[in-house]
Amino acid sequence: ALAEEPGDPIDRLQLELLSTEISFYRDRAGFLTGGGPDQLTVLADRLYAGGDAACAARAWTLLGQAAWLRADRPDALSCLDRAVELFDALPDSTEKADAYGELGRLHMLNYERDAAIAAAGAAEEIAARLGNVETRTHARITVAMARYQAGDRAGLDELYAVTDFCRTQRLLALPRAV
Repeated sequence: ALAEEPGDPIDRLQLELLSTEISFYRDRAGFLTGGGPDQLTVLADRLYAGGDAACAARAWTLLGQAAWLRADRPDALSCLDRAVELFDALPDSTEKADAYGELGRLHMLNYERDAAIAAAGAAEEIAARLGNVETRTHARITVAMARYQAGDRAGLDELYAVTDFCRTQRLLALPRAV
């Protein structure tokens, strides 16, 4: 098979996704009020139609985060579920672990222990296979917090252990662990 030309439509869509993601993280409020979610939805659909399920799933993860910022739990769950569904058939990647991690955090914040542990546990397993320490640590925090919220003392012990791990490894997850 021949490599795609640099000007292929899918390449342009991938660059547009990267640009959109940067815009989202640079100015979330501006992204939300400036039509970012609508643009991202169209982009997700175009990526999927173009055969790039991984980038489409990443777009759905970002849409879930955007819905979460708007405090729209049903839309956040729908978007993150769609991301996980698309990622399910794909090989492990940091983006796949992120989608599961975001879904786990959303469930944890809603005191949905079992769903939080299942999603964050999947994120942790993927991140461990990839050797992604930061993503794995964020997943461990979510699992520990969900367990603690449910009254499991071992959850608090795990939070202390993760916090110490973050300190010794100088991880960006430290503020979240604390």
